[in-house]
Amino acid sequence: MWDNWDVKTATHKRTLDHPARYRFIDISQNSQLAGPVNWSNAQYVFDYIKDKPRPVNSTKIYGSDSGSWLDRGITTEHAINTFFRNITGGFASSRFHRPPSGLGLSEISINCIKTVRDIEKITKMWEMKPSMHLIGVEEGGEAYLSAREGICYILYFVTDCNVRLDLKEHDKRFRIMSADVEKAEWEKKESVRGGSVVELNGKKRSVIVLYK
Repeated sequence: MWDNWDVKTATHKRTLDHPARYRFIDISQNSQLAGPVNWSNAQYVFDYIKDKPRPVNSTKIYGSDSGSWLDRGITTEHAINTFFRNITGGFASSRFHRPPSGLGLSEISINCIKTVRDIEKITKMWEMKPSMHLIGVEEGGEAYLSAREGICYILYFVTDCNVRLDLKEHDKRFRIMSADVEKAEWEKKESVRGGSVVELNGKKRSVIVLYK
């Protein structure tokens, strides 16, 4: 793990360019960056190593309302969002940093982890892959998709927003469930028929799962 926050710099090439020496990659410092760049920089790493893929980890997710970087938005909310960006983004592992710089093993972090464990009763995360090409997010919204096309779709909502999910190639019925990730409380919703573009409304810091 290098201290440089920008994983696209030459510093990180010391790891990315040497798969024989580094059999896994840690980009914890990426969690020092807030918002969509937190996602896009991580996806840059996955694309960079695609010919020689290795596990990508985040052993430290920074962010806590008691932390030192509140002026940069590295808050509790940021930590939650980063965790779910990592999970939907294809990370092999993801862990909250200890307090005060992270959430540690707190009620919120436990519920975030529990939410993912509940999803794993439906699908295994290593069977999923980031699939942003399948969604359209309304202007001003932020949401992320991991999918096993035709089988399961996991949408994480950073903000309240509407998302259009492309199910045109899969004319079948999908069950839907959603959860507030801070509470790990699930709610079943009406099923939806594929074969078209489906509109879904998500709440801030919630996850929606569609599965057959």
